[in-house]
Amino acid sequence: LGLGGAMVTAVLVALTTLVALPTLREIGEEGGEVYGIILLAGAALTLLLLSADLVMLAVAGTFFSVCTTALTGIDRVAPHSSEATAKTAVHWAGCLTLLCFGTALAYGATGTTAVDALVKAMVLGDPLAWMAGLLVWIALLSFVPVAPVSMLRIDILHGAAPFASALMSAAGYCVGGVLW
Repeated sequence: LGLGGAMVTAVLVALTTLVALPTLREIGEEGGEVYGIILLAGAALTLLLLSADLVMLAVAGTFFSVCTTALTGIDRVAPHSSEATAKTAVHWAGCLTLLCFGTALAYGATGTTAVDALVKAMVLGDPLAWMAGLLVWIALLSFVPVAPVSMLRIDILHGAAPFASALMSAAGYCVGGVLW
């Protein structure tokens, strides 16, 4: 997964950058900060895909959420852009709250935040570990564009710039591939 996930992320960042070019010209933005944010989102997605610890997963998720929220609101004059930005921030806040609570439960159940320790505790039938695993799983599923989260995502991305929508959706499929 390491090299493959990094390669998929590199392709995703390159395609997002190419798609962003016409949109930025349309809205009259120079784009320097946009390309930097796209690269930071790519780095965060790589960290997210390679995390073996729940704390690193939360840090990478937070990093990715800040980048995508900024990209969602890049068109400052569009009427739906600020609404999409607010909805994106609320979506990521809920996701990261579940992830942090699941991480705290995992630490309480196993004494560590390592993903493999959580899986071992779940295999042994620890109910606290199962609850932690469920919360982490739900938090990670919010990255994936599946129902009912996809309905929220469609509503969020209605006012977002097309390249931000593409980045968030493709990243969701990357995380979904890891979960599968």
